Amino acid sequence: MSPELNRLTEVLLRPCALTQTPDWDAAEAALGTALPTDYKELITTYAGGFVDGYLLLLEPGCANDGYDQL
Repeated sequence: MSPELNRLTEVLLRPCALTQTPDWDAAEAALGTALPTDYKELITTYAGGFVDGYLLLLEPGCANDGYDQL
């Protein structure tokens, strides 16, 4: 875990465990670009969702369509 994400987990509680890990290869193919490693680590840790009514995290293939990056 990167130092930045480690620090974030100290101040922002993690949600329940992910039910599935995104298929990063399929997501990158669908988007036509590589996704940053730190973004993948963030989504793998927190999943897609809305943080504190301010930050929207989009997750490829999220079960909730409102947070689905694809």
